Amino acid sequence: MHRPTILLAASTTLLAFGWVKVADWKRVDPSEALFNRLGHMAGQMEVLSRNVDRLSDEIRVLHTQRPGLEADELLGRIDELDAEVLGRYSGLAQTVDANASLVQAAGRDLSELHDQLLPGSNHLWQGLLAPTVQLASPMTVGSGVLMPTREDGPVRVLTAWHVVRDILADGGDGHSEVPLHIYRHDGVTLNAKAKLLAYENDLDSCLLELVGEHADLEGTSLPTRAHLANVQVFDPVYAVGCPLGSDPVPSHGAISALDHWVDGQSYWMINAPTFIGNSGGGVFDARNLCLLGIVSKLYTHGARRTVVPHMGLVTPLGDIYDWLERSGYGELIPQ
Repeated sequence: MHRPTILLAASTTLLAFGWVKVADWKRVDPSEALFNRLGHMAGQMEVLSRNVDRLSDEIRVLHTQRPGLEADELLGRIDELDAEVLGRYSGLAQTVDANASLVQAAGRDLSELHDQLLPGSNHLWQGLLAPTVQLASPMTVGSGVLMPTREDGPVRVLTAWHVVRDILADGGDGHSEVPLHIYRHDGVTLNAKAKLLAYENDLDSCLLELVGEHADLEGTSLPTRAHLANVQVFDPVYAVGCPLGSDPVPSHGAISALDHWVDGQSYWMINAPTFIGNSGGGVFDARNLCLLGIVSKLYTHGARRTVVPHMGLVTPLGDIYDWLERSGYGELIPQ
């Protein structure tokens, strides 16, 4: 709308300039031919003046119609926006439908992956119960963990020293072998004996070796030191042992402390329930079932020494690795 206004101003200026020239020419040259020529030019200027006036009238009309024209243009723009929004909404609806299909497909894939990654009962039995043994005498009961087995190699058992110490004491002088029970998946219980290889009183750790031939035993899986260094509070675990002399029993929980000090020794604490008879049993990573430590102590409370099952103290496997190296059994530690 600004362009016609500018043109009008320019035309008016030319007209004024033209009339000045006409007046000047009338005074300068009085000849008839010149007057005829100037008269013709004056007629043309009058036509131009009328055209300019008409244009001015049309522009004034346009100015009076401007609000209506802008509203029409606005309505047209609104219609365009409506069409654009509708198009975008249709595209969004198609995208939502496509994403819904993707979510459903991802849900199916996740369910399949969950079934693949979540250990089944057989896998859990092999990783948790098969390596767990019971150590027992008429007065003492505890647990132990079969170390990884090697073809034609000796079978070692990792346990708590106080369990072995008490069992040997129960047997009297000259008693040097520890009776234990090994459990098979088919329900058969094997009776065996083990001899003492090494122990550490402060660490409450002990290494035994089975006496005689023992084939097809399922040893535990040992983690690397790097894996142990990444263990954190809240990591899920299984505690497996033989509470009150029962067959191996698993319980589930988490690491609740990584530096709990008792009598000058640092332990891990777990909230997976443990009880009398769990001592010497294993604490396993619930994600890959590798051994993380050995149950050493249980908290008790009150005059009756009531066991607090969710505050079990565990000797971490990293400390046991250090002791095994010092004792000459470093070959048992995975690299």
